Amino acid sequence: MGGVLHERIISSWRDKLMGLCKENDRSEERRLLFVAMSRAKQYLCLTAGDKPSTFFDHFGDGETFEYTDRGHLLEYEESMSRPPEIPAYSKRRRNVSVHELMEAQDSAFADGTDEIPGKGADYGTAVHEAAYLMSRGIVPKEEYPELEEVRRILDSLEGSEIRTEIRCALPVADVTLRGIIDVVAEFDDRIEIHDYKTDDTDLNLPLYKLQLSIYAHAAMGARGKKAVCFVDYVSQKKSVRFEPLPMSDIEDSVLNL
Repeated sequence: MGGVLHERIISSWRDKLMGLCKENDRSEERRLLFVAMSRAKQYLCLTAGDKPSTFFDHFGDGETFEYTDRGHLLEYEESMSRPPEIPAYSKRRRNVSVHELMEAQDSAFADGTDEIPGKGADYGTAVHEAAYLMSRGIVPKEEYPELEEVRRILDSLEGSEIRTEIRCALPVADVTLRGIIDVVAEFDDRIEIHDYKTDDTDLNLPLYKLQLSIYAHAAMGARGKKAVCFVDYVSQKKSVRFEPLPMSDIEDSVLNL
């Protein structure tokens, strides 16, 4: 014998009668519909199935809708207004992090802090956080070998106004380059830009020169003083001093984005 599918339908005439006697309150649905309709940017289309929704029987108080053959698109009997003429959008500035720019210059450069080569991004971040605490006169919980070099660098900046973890922005063409400077030391006649690196080689030095040059031009524009840059290889216990790259070099690097 073949199988038989039994469908059990349970209904109550009492519930049905009560439902017919009760007036449906569509106020909440109307509020939700208003919120949804008000989010439209330019045009709004209402669609429905083959049969009119009971909701629309209670919506509009006399407004009539016409079902069309195009996917049952609901349209008012009145003619639709002409589409507005929208002018072309003006070109907007893009915000690009300095690390994004560095990655665009060299795909082997991983996003993060001192990841290739070095002791890893997490280690580099930990050293940076400890160095920041030291600059604030707070003793870090962890004593990393690099902190001895960090102390030497901070001591060498005596007589300057030191600011750490400074956000900066440099507009270049239609892009705004943004980054965080580890240390900005302002003297009477100059500004020093310092950035801690835990790399164990100088492989990324060209990228770091681009990075610190962006920071330097941002600082020079803000403070009106010349700037000099220092890539502080705290794991190697040495610093590389250099003059900032010209703006033309930074502009050329932005073209590769």
